[in-house]
Amino acid sequence: MSRLLPTVLIGLFLFQWSCIDEPTRLFIHTGLVKDISAEGVLFAGSIQNSSGSDGIQDYGFVWATTDSPTILDNIVIVGSGSFQGEFEKKIESDLLIGTNYYVKAFVRLTGSIIYGEPIKFKSQGAAGPAILSFSPATGSANSTITIKGARFSQTPNKNIVTVGPFACTVLSAREDELIVKLPGNVSISGKYKITVRIANKIAASETDFMLDGPIPSSVIPSTGLEGTLVTITGTGFSLVPSENLVTFGGVTTPALSSTSEELKVKVPHTNTAGAVSIVITVKGISGSYESFVIEGPAIFTVSPSTGYPGRILTITGKNFSEEPTGNKVLFSNYWNATIVQSSQTELRVIIPFPLSINPGIPMDVSVTVTEKVATVTQVFSALSPWRTSPEFGGEARTAAAGFTIGNTGYVGIGTYSKNCHCYLKDFWSFNPLTNIWQRKADFGGPATGHAFGFAINDKGFVAGGYRNTGNNYEPSAELWSYNPASDAWTKKNNLPAAVSTDYSRVFVISNQAHLLIGTQLYQYDDIADQWINKANYPGIASFYQGLLFTINDKAYVSLDGITLYAYDVNSNVWTRKADFPGLNTVNKSSFAINGKGYAGIGIHYGGDFWLGFEVFQYDPIGDTWTQIPGPPGSIQNSIPLNLNGKVYMVTGDQGDYLAHQTLEFNPEY
Repeated sequence: MSRLLPTVLIGLFLFQWSCIDEPTRLFIHTGLVKDISAEGVLFAGSIQNSSGSDGIQDYGFVWATTDSPTILDNIVIVGSGSFQGEFEKKIESDLLIGTNYYVKAFVRLTGSIIYGEPIKFKSQGAAGPAILSFSPATGSANSTITIKGARFSQTPNKNIVTVGPFACTVLSAREDELIVKLPGNVSISGKYKITVRIANKIAASETDFMLDGPIPSSVIPSTGLEGTLVTITGTGFSLVPSENLVTFGGVTTPALSSTSEELKVKVPHTNTAGAVSIVITVKGISGSYESFVIEGPAIFTVSPSTGYPGRILTITGKNFSEEPTGNKVLFSNYWNATIVQSSQTELRVIIPFPLSINPGIPMDVSVTVTEKVATVTQVFSALSPWRTSPEFGGEARTAAAGFTIGNTGYVGIGTYSKNCHCYLKDFWSFNPLTNIWQRKADFGGPATGHAFGFAINDKGFVAGGYRNTGNNYEPSAELWSYNPASDAWTKKNNLPAAVSTDYSRVFVISNQAHLLIGTQLYQYDDIADQWINKANYPGIASFYQGLLFTINDKAYVSLDGITLYAYDVNSNVWTRKADFPGLNTVNKSSFAINGKGYAGIGIHYGGDFWLGFEVFQYDPIGDTWTQIPGPPGSIQNSIPLNLNGKVYMVTGDQGDYLAHQTLEFNPEY
């Protein structure tokens, strides 16, 4: 005990709170708070009564963060029965670091409580509770547990007690003992720690409390495919197989057979593969086992790591389906690959053509078998035979005209807006060896768009096209010749009719130009500057949908964008060929190089946007079409230039966007 408090101080305080008619004359005093440390504080107080201390039930201290704590706040009972003199109590729980508190000594009488004066102090923390033991060792819903320990709060609701995920009700509380009750909604079994939290300090039991119910202890085998027979050992199983519900990763199936300590069950069909938990539920109580692996497809290698769309990629791994249709291979979780060959350990797939839209971007590759997915991230990048070349030297435009003389390309005229007939006159040359565009003499005729360009006898020609006539625009029948040596334009005799790129086409074979006006074919005599009738095209001409290229002594033409005919300049005969297999895009591009024809790109309205990027290669020997990687941009009305063993797609438009770029195609990819 501390030394006696001075009598003069005791006489200064008289506090009485009474619920009876005859007040009891007691002097209750709160002393100074001492020994403040991280382990707790020491409270002190005294009781004096000139007529004796009979009628005291108990006495102690209360404290709170407010300046008027009562027994409804934190409370510690120091003693009971008759008492006079000084008393102290070490408080080692329910104190937060750096928090200001107020403490009062109190005496509880029959029918009344007397408090001392409040004393303020600042806490440095507390040691917190400790759990020494508990009993019983097992239980379930509504079970009562007695917890032995130290430094518990005597205020029941200040002790937060849990068993695993369940919060318990504290029935009674002493410094060394708590009696608690589990809630009625306990629905799991297994071993769980008991914890007691007071303020910010937590104590956990060294041993586990056992929640009664099914408790699996082993699973053999620990991995398996769908349909694998699994044996689960443990305790608390039902003797009735159907009462044991076994869940693998969220999918539940009943046991096939059971004893109180063993279950047999087959791995059910699941949508996922990998590590999952097994949960066994018996009469509403569930126990879990955490280390079972549902086997699914696994990817070991993806080869090559870069490749051109349309070529073969090989995926090695395990648990693939031997039937190609039993596997699904996706790139970046979207682009579906065609599987050409499959075994349990290897898949051979065609790299999807849409990947050419974003060449060089690392992509994920996934394999799905029976809805189970294996994925490797950023393992493959597409290659492309297309690349961006130096930008066109003039203003961005569409509906231009162009031609090639020797190893120099020429592009000019056109319109600088899709929304008006804002025609141009400038012309430019391109040298693929220096990658330089150079301004040449302006076109000799009026500003024009949607005209044809071709070259024969080392001269360039621009035929027809639209030009402004007052408030209107109309096609022209003019033909102009360009001499690169003098950089000058010369007007020639008019065409057989006014033409534009809407329904007409021009091609050159054996240094002779041919003009299709609708389905009527004409051949140009450069010496006589005259057009001669030839065998008419046998198909149907459609607005903006044609394709045309020349290989050796034949022109391959489709004026409806699908039906292909070959024209033999020597025999003046048209022959039906294999139809174009792609979508009938508007204003598709077409050209020939190295003995093969190419057609595609253009604008596709509706459906998958990428289909407007498709390009197909035509083999005249086999009369076959084969898809190849398309460019990273879908551009219509572009001008192909064959230069230095490559093709340069110059200018054009994509919707309202006018192209300033040049796309370079390498046929030797």
